[in-house]
Amino acid sequence: MSDRLQAVDQGPKSPDGLRDQVSKEEWAAREDLAAAYRLVAHFGWDELIFTHLTMRVPGPEHHFLINPLGLFFDEVTASSLVKIDLAGKKVIDSPYAINPAGFVIHSALHESRDDARCVLHVHTVAGTAVASQRDGLLPLTQDALTQWGDISYHDYEGLALEAGEKERLVADMGTRHLMILRNHGLLTIGETVGAAFLRLFFLQRACEMQIAAQSGGVPLLVLDEAMGQRVFHQAATGFDQPAALSWAALRRKADRLIPAIEIDEIQLSIKFRRRKGSDMRQFGIGQSMRRVEDQRFIKGAGRYTDDLSFDGQLYAAFLRAPLAHGDLVALDVAAARSFPGVELVLTHEDMTAAGIGPVPCHVKLPGMVKKDRPIFVSGRVRYAGEPVAMVVATSFAAAREAVDLIIADYDDRDAVADCEQALLETAPQLYEDAPGNRSFTWETGDPALVEQAFEQAAHISTIEITNNRVAPNSMEPRAINARFDEASGFEVHIGTQGVAGILNGFCNLLGIDADRIRVCTPDVGGGFGMKASCFRNICR
Repeated sequence: MSDRLQAVDQGPKSPDGLRDQVSKEEWAAREDLAAAYRLVAHFGWDELIFTHLTMRVPGPEHHFLINPLGLFFDEVTASSLVKIDLAGKKVIDSPYAINPAGFVIHSALHESRDDARCVLHVHTVAGTAVASQRDGLLPLTQDALTQWGDISYHDYEGLALEAGEKERLVADMGTRHLMILRNHGLLTIGETVGAAFLRLFFLQRACEMQIAAQSGGVPLLVLDEAMGQRVFHQAATGFDQPAALSWAALRRKADRLIPAIEIDEIQLSIKFRRRKGSDMRQFGIGQSMRRVEDQRFIKGAGRYTDDLSFDGQLYAAFLRAPLAHGDLVALDVAAARSFPGVELVLTHEDMTAAGIGPVPCHVKLPGMVKKDRPIFVSGRVRYAGEPVAMVVATSFAAAREAVDLIIADYDDRDAVADCEQALLETAPQLYEDAPGNRSFTWETGDPALVEQAFEQAAHISTIEITNNRVAPNSMEPRAINARFDEASGFEVHIGTQGVAGILNGFCNLLGIDADRIRVCTPDVGGGFGMKASCFRNICR
């Protein structure tokens, strides 16, 4: 059996003790290049076991790393990479064969340019498609323009087997870092794997965008050469830092896929755990679970509360108080009620007449001043944005226009936005039965023992701790969509973190049995606690 067939037949393996045979710099280079192979496979840029990514080994010798023949890109590890010289001969013994012909293009660039420490060459579908177009890459997208002045072209000369092609390829590359190989594929170089990979990523993206745009069947908005050069020079400044940051992130992604370490070590570790009788740990307990829902969300197929629509659906908009503290002294909703499309206008008086509200506070703490809150402002305004009235109309636009017709008159009161100032005796009071604006004082432990500890302490330090206010800010705000049927009752669709709490809250507020309300939770666009309870603003 030949070396080439033997390498294919035996599959992935790791040379014994290779890490101890090479320098730290070479091992770091191996890990970087192995990660690049895995990432190329992850993004779908590989072509079975063909094409190559190579890297010059740090040091004065002209030695290089290349993938072993017969392995898929996602099987390549740091130790399975083969170390060769410019002639394609192995420098360190390896159980793997290589494809010397595949090194023709790479060796030309490694040999001619000091900055060509890493050379990446792929035959992607989009890249090869653009390489086969007469005009090549068009100045069509920003991803194309950011590399516009750094792209070279090399005409197709058949399979890259002849050494004579090397001189012409080097001449075509010149001082640039990206090459479109006509009718063949894409190639990038860099002083680091990260620099070469970032160039390849955006070149490939530009090709994908061009093919996608051309498939639309409509005229393209192709930019001119001047714009291409302008954007290229704008983007050329400071390339090294984004390349380094991007590569660090990509390395983390590669390590999440499979760390660039010996496959044999992973296999041996699994076998050892099985022999020790800990099979349970291989499945479920203590093991990370692959997420299955992401594809649906990132493709825009999520179904959130706002995506639901019922026949005859109505829409609500709110008038909110524009001041932080004051009194609502007059409210005129007549114009809003007569606006076309408006079905209902509700205020505090309407909710009181219907026997709905206030919303109770369910937190129970010793000595706490608990305040039930009306659904709408009932005279006193206690925060900016507090709802004053609600308009329900046949369209959201009509509801918002009708809100603008409501006339509300307020008397201002002093307001305090700082918590410490709110506790002062001179601060305006929100509730008369909560002096000092203090809802409760939290204490825990044995006061006598604490005092004793302080009395016996040799040294006492005082520290002031500020707990900053935190506001959850999910991509999807609180939303609710409900319909009513005489026979079955309410069907409530709401993005929530707690269906049971919402159900109980509605039952208590409306005074109806739980079997008359069905709470449904579609996809939820973030919660962070803000959708966990039956808050006042979802009871309207």
